[in-house]
Amino acid sequence: MFESQDSDTYLNALLAKLIATYETMDATTQQQCSAACQRLRLMVSGSSALPVSVMARWKEISSHTLLERYGMTEIGMALSNPLHGERIPVCRHPSLRIESVTQ
Repeated sequence: MFESQDSDTYLNALLAKLIATYETMDATTQQQCSAACQRLRLMVSGSSALPVSVMARWKEISSHTLLERYGMTEIGMALSNPLHGERIPVCRHPSLRIESVTQ
């Protein structure tokens, strides 16, 4: 279960708020929200790495595996999970190597 103090461990405050709000709803309202989420084509998360527990909880709520993407503000699209295919939390692809270089 997602605990409210978990929101302090990551920067994606929007998802933390959505999950926390969902968990205060009665069962009927939760079902309506989940059904509404299922009608969406794509859900994207960016700005900071998303903890596996948050990604898993969001999938339970919405039936969507979030598409994580990084670097959109700074340089366009730097890193992304695939649009189609398996999405691995926090872009932990075996072939992906990220290096930060200071000039």
